[in-house]
Order: sequence, then structure tokens, then C-alpha cells
Amino acid sequence: MYKEVSIFKTQNSEGDINRWMKSFETESDYKAWENERLLEGYKVVDEQCIVEPYPQVLKLDLKYSFGGYSTVIERFASSKDYTKYCDEKLMQGYKVIGSEPYKKFNNV
Repeated sequence: MYKEVSIFKTQNSEGDINRWMKSFETESDYKAWENERLLEGYKVVDEQCIVEPYPQVLKLDLKYSFGGYSTVIERFASSKDYTKYCDEKLMQGYKVIGSEPYKKFNNV
């Protein structure tokens, strides 16, 4: 999925505003839709994702309070689970200093 369900706000030169709820499988689908709006005289001025990006697998960089660094890969079902994990690690003396999506999945 190129863009999850999002609200796109478009506006023309006269200040008229339209809102669209859309999702796009590919970048070319999005570009085609965007070009249709441009032909109608509207430009995309705002985009807001309304689907929470969970479950998610993240690669987390941790720093231990007495020195030393480590990296872990964890799966989170919600943002609450992620926050809980970070709080638990903080109580163990670790601080999450970086995170990024982990995209190296084995499709079995």
C-alpha cells in the first residue's frame, strides 16, 4: 500500500476547498488521481493519515544508562504497546534513542 486511508484537502485558486478520503495501492495511482485534481483546478494542500500504522515491527536503538548500546527488533500491536515497552526499558536502565520500521520480513 502506497498511502493508507487518508484525508486529502484540495484547494483551487478561488479558495474553494474539497476533502477526499482515499487510499492508493501504488504511487502511480496517487499521481494519476493528483493529476485529475490539477486538471479540475485543484491542488493538494494537506494530507492526514487516519489509519494508525499498527501492528508494526520496529528496529529500536537502545542506550544503557551505564554506557553501551544495543539494537532490538520488536513487534507492537498499538501505540500503547510501544509506549509501555519504552517505559519498561527505561525502568531497566535503557533509553530508546531511535526507532525505524523494520522491513526485512521473511515471507514464508
